[in-house]
Amino acid sequence: MKHRKLRIAWSVMWAVVAVLLIALWVRSYWRLDALVISSNRALASVGGELETLVINQAPAKSPRYLISGRVAPLLPPMHAFMGFGYEPMPVIPRVVVPYWFPILISGAVIALPWTCRTGQFTLRTLLIATTLVAIGLGLIVWTAR
Repeated sequence: MKHRKLRIAWSVMWAVVAVLLIALWVRSYWRLDALVISSNRALASVGGELETLVINQAPAKSPRYLISGRVAPLLPPMHAFMGFGYEPMPVIPRVVVPYWFPILISGAVIALPWTCRTGQFTLRTLLIATTLVAIGLGLIVWTAR
């Protein structure tokens, strides 16, 4: 068992991330939390979803700050598949991601170092990983248009 302590530390770190995401998920049903990225763009946690927002008025102190308050309807609901949604808007596209997705990803990252018994990859694994990275980058470019 080479690097056992490193694998345990990796798993504990991602388990903490998963627990914090679950806490934020539960909190999102009665509180609105937003991280302002630029003068008019923010990432919000509301109603069990992570969502991009456009803010009309922002203080000019700092380009990044946190907002917290009572939940109010932000934008009308849009058609979404399994909680995922995308709606092109004039200033910034509205992207909605359900909380279960990042929690599922962190769970997969927890298990990742424990599934590989050898330190080598096969060609098939390399091709699958390359394909998944290409699909992910393609989706990012597609949503940025």
